[in-house]
Amino acid sequence: MVVHEWGTFTSLQDESGEAIAGLNTDDEPLPPFVHTAVISGILAWPTELPPSFFNLPLNFSKGVPGVHADVTLRLETPVLYFYPPGGLDLPVEMNVRVLFRGGWLTEFYPDARVDAPGLWVALPEQGGSVLGGIDRRTVGSLAWNGLRVGVDGSGPETGEEVWLAPRRVSAVPVETAAGLREKYLFYRGIGHVDAMLRVYRSEDGQWLEIRRQPFPDPGASPGGAIGSAWLA
Repeated sequence: MVVHEWGTFTSLQDESGEAIAGLNTDDEPLPPFVHTAVISGILAWPTELPPSFFNLPLNFSKGVPGVHADVTLRLETPVLYFYPPGGLDLPVEMNVRVLFRGGWLTEFYPDARVDAPGLWVALPEQGGSVLGGIDRRTVGSLAWNGLRVGVDGSGPETGEEVWLAPRRVSAVPVETAAGLREKYLFYRGIGHVDAMLRVYRSEDGQWLEIRRQPFPDPGASPGGAIGSAWLA
């Protein structure tokens, strides 16, 4: 069985190469059937107005969505594709689990079991809770137990190109125990993670320098050199 993961991430830096926080804006909204791990608020809609940074608790000011000061990276649209070998009797049942070191997995499809440690901080004296924080020790996860790989049928109807484009592959469809089907497992997330590259201006302002930046957690480092890159 070949399992192929594809995805991208977004990270912004200032001219000194320091990460810019507050990246929990949903620049490419998803179809309404996609599951979310949190209530509306942590994923803000794009806005032309400057965002308002906040500390706990979460707040909104004059219609401008607050942004989370811990979020320095967006995990964008990872998908898992499944390619069973020829001659395998389909469907087969698998348990699939994905981890995000340094963040939470906040959007996903189909249904999954979510673990987002520290997402909410209880305030018993106030009878509620507030949005928590993320650091490099946070490990969010999603689990699809009893996933049936190689079923017949297709996913939910939609005209959203952001959702249709990833379907144009030869992978086999999957189905959860709840009966939800799709051509892939989809998830997104937000985290407090440094990008692999640090980009900054030289002191005289004449040069743009790009250097590799080691992962803060040696256990999460992919190791080796970056083979190639594009600079636009």
